[in-house]
Amino acid sequence: MDIAHIKPIPSQEGHAPCMLDETAKTLYLLRMAQRYVWWKTPEVAIQYPQMVLARTMNMGLWEDLCELVQVFSKEELRKVLETAVIGQFNARSWHFWYYRLTDCALGEVPTLPVRRNCPSTTPTLKGGACKEKFL
Repeated sequence: MDIAHIKPIPSQEGHAPCMLDETAKTLYLLRMAQRYVWWKTPEVAIQYPQMVLARTMNMGLWEDLCELVQVFSKEELRKVLETAVIGQFNARSWHFWYYRLTDCALGEVPTLPVRRNCPSTTPTLKGGACKEKFL
């Protein structure tokens, strides 16, 4: 994989990025994208760093996760949790990362993002799909 043309991801804090740190983040994202976002090329996948990080946090090998917490700050990883969409995390990973990155007390982890069902007054099709979406 030729990474010479990949630009570092800009700093989240609005400061001029430290090239060493930003290059390390970009290289890490490229490697994790190749491993955990296999249906896209790594160069395309890292255009969505939240997705790459969420998939790594959810499915990553222990070694990948150890490197993750060295390369990215707690604030950056918390942002991944805060912006998670349906299906990016399983319950086990969701709880692990909330306890690891926040000061949540035992039992106070927010619920996983869930698909919203139809309002109770809307008729549904078999399987729970809203009828009005199909009309």
